[in-house]
Amino acid sequence: MEVKKRVAIVGAGASGLPAIRHAVLYGIEPVCFELTDGIGGLWRYKEKNRNVKGISLSSVMKTTVINSSKEMTAYSDFPPPAEAANFMHNREMLQYFEDYAKHYDLKRYIKFNHKVEKIERADNYTSTGKWKVVYLDEDNDSHTEIFDGVLLATGHHAVPHWPKNYPGQSEFTGKLMHAHDYTDHRGFEDKTVVIVGIGNSGGDLAVELSRIAKQVYLDKTVVIVGIGNSGGDLAVELSRIAKQVYLVTRRGSWILNRLTDGGYPFDAAVTKRFDVWWRSFLPLGLLSTIFERKMQQKFDHSVYGLKPKHRIASAHPTVNDELPNRLASRTVKIKPNILKFKNDDIIFDDLTDAENVDVVIFATVKIKPNILKFKNDDIIFDDLTDAENVDVVIFATGYWFDFPLVENGELISVVRNDASLYLNMFSPDLSDFNSLAILGLIQPLGSIMPISEMQSRVFFAQFSGQISLPSKESMVEWVSATKAAMKARYVESPRHTIQVDYDVYMDQLADLIGCRPNILKHLWKDPALGQKLLTGPITAYTYRLDGPHPWQNARETILTTEFRIKAGMAPEGESAAMSRNLDLYMQPIFPSFKKENLSIFDDMFFHKKGNNFFEE
Repeated sequence: MEVKKRVAIVGAGASGLPAIRHAVLYGIEPVCFELTDGIGGLWRYKEKNRNVKGISLSSVMKTTVINSSKEMTAYSDFPPPAEAANFMHNREMLQYFEDYAKHYDLKRYIKFNHKVEKIERADNYTSTGKWKVVYLDEDNDSHTEIFDGVLLATGHHAVPHWPKNYPGQSEFTGKLMHAHDYTDHRGFEDKTVVIVGIGNSGGDLAVELSRIAKQVYLDKTVVIVGIGNSGGDLAVELSRIAKQVYLVTRRGSWILNRLTDGGYPFDAAVTKRFDVWWRSFLPLGLLSTIFERKMQQKFDHSVYGLKPKHRIASAHPTVNDELPNRLASRTVKIKPNILKFKNDDIIFDDLTDAENVDVVIFATVKIKPNILKFKNDDIIFDDLTDAENVDVVIFATGYWFDFPLVENGELISVVRNDASLYLNMFSPDLSDFNSLAILGLIQPLGSIMPISEMQSRVFFAQFSGQISLPSKESMVEWVSATKAAMKARYVESPRHTIQVDYDVYMDQLADLIGCRPNILKHLWKDPALGQKLLTGPITAYTYRLDGPHPWQNARETILTTEFRIKAGMAPEGESAAMSRNLDLYMQPIFPSFKKENLSIFDDMFFHKKGNNFFEE
């Protein structure tokens, strides 16, 4: 009897869970090590006790909502309930993970409260490709086990990135913090807040604090440094309570709304395969112009001090629905870079200042250029305006990632968030076996979850011998070519070292294992399905029609994707009524459609118990 191969999976979050699922599908025994007592990773909101076994855990904010819509976020064999919001709150997102894990019985493979201490090549690695994993159990007893393979699924929100000290920063008497340590708005009431960084978190923070801060401007003054996702989220949140919120950004950012015309999810609208196909023939500059005009229709980025010099296709945009409204009310102000700190003031590069700053959060919202310097409790920005009496400075300036678990960080080299990995997964130096891979080390304009799942499929397909990966030389060539293309397209930033286009990357992985949908075949044999594949969004379900491990209910799930999106747009409680009228909804599109033909309809939409809809 052949002994099953065993693979260690580190992390039971958004990337680790589908890895467990697909290990089982490929007949491989997964052993997942999870540091905490629950699944979900950073999607499990942690108000307290975020330091576990010496590791400071990342967490969503209490108010975080997913930036990608539910259908574009879902795993390939587990559609979300029709009644779920299109953009789920983190509580709904965590419940989705719980439902997924329960349905496929994934928790039986997870060792909770276990900390992986070290991963290194086994003594016989050169002949077997095996790995030695040292870990602590729930009682902190140490164990060592040998595994045939290893998957690192811990994400890339690893080490908070702090910018270099600004002039006068050491004399600042307010509070300096990173967005990593922010949980909710309590304690920021009536403060002046400067947020450094206008990413999604910085923008959300600015909006949230603008509702309570004195000038995010209620009565803490908060400066947020950074306009990435963290900065945007922070600005939004803090703007509800702070006295004033300042959002500090050197480059500005294009602000992307979650919804497009008619309230339809933006990501589902722009990833329709036919549209993706014809856009591939357009020059990148023309494509940028089209999308920039769309963004400008929402609000004029130049007038509000946010228009970047780079084109929209050259940097990751900030997803934030509320930020423009907060800027219009000036509860959030944009500032350039910090020039210096001056006691409790911050002076910006434009020589304006923020006085009596309470908190500085390194993440980024009122839009300001970058910080020039601190001056006591004031902050002076690059445009020489200032924020006076700043209470708090929040740095939403992102994270560094590395792989210290793997042979003390020496096996996989990372320089300024740049790792030389084939497909962002495999080290060319380990190409003899490819028995170790990284999952989720990507920054797509869209959801990471379907990509992490597809990466798992690629790993297990090659690990089980069903496909072969290219030689070390070919991997190195791929890495070099990809880095050159990234450098030519994107603004130079540690944030853009792992950027991928969702549709291109998904198809690239799918081609390796042969699961990209054959649209011409389906148009010929099943016109209704073929039409949806061509004109509908590129969801994960579309990759479970062809190739290994096809899912028997992929067709029905694809045909009803639009219905679940519309149900998510309806007021709460109306989705059940919509389901009763599914015939009326579907028949204009597919005249022969009858709900009774979908024997699993209710199970699919409401995650009913005791059914086999989700089975392979």
